[in-house]
Amino acid sequence: MCYYKRATFSGCNHTQWSAKPMRECQIQKDLVAGRSTVPCDTAQGHPLATIKIEAECAACRGQADKLDERLRRAKDIISVSKQTLIGADQRCRAILEDAGIEVPFSDDEGATPHSSPVSGTHTATTAASTVDGGSEGGGKEDSSAKEFLRKRSEQKDSRLCMR
Repeated sequence: MCYYKRATFSGCNHTQWSAKPMRECQIQKDLVAGRSTVPCDTAQGHPLATIKIEAECAACRGQADKLDERLRRAKDIISVSKQTLIGADQRCRAILEDAGIEVPFSDDEGATPHSSPVSGTHTATTAASTVDGGSEGGGKEDSSAKEFLRKRSEQKDSRLCMR
């Protein structure tokens, strides 16, 4: 059995052996001298030639770096998505306010965690009653509010503000 230098990485508990034996056994010496055709197949680390490294091995560091990069990219995607949703919410709120529809909830206006979004039927009813002042019969204002809401519901981001 040949003795090799050994490095133990405490971060991942992997070991790395030296390329050349520190001390060759008799079987390996016979192979090098040409007296045998069978190489030594037992490697052992000597306690005085074993060092402990307070880090991870190169392979584990590479995997950790790849994971950190993937997590950073995922966080960036989530951040961009949040900003997109905030912008879409603000646009929808502005559209509803332009239509004269009261928007009862908002994070910046002290909404409760149990606030629910405005449904499509509630929105249409609110728009019709707001435009014509709550009177029955509606008339021209009622039809223009419904036309406005119909056009808005056909737009790309309408599902974010009208359901």
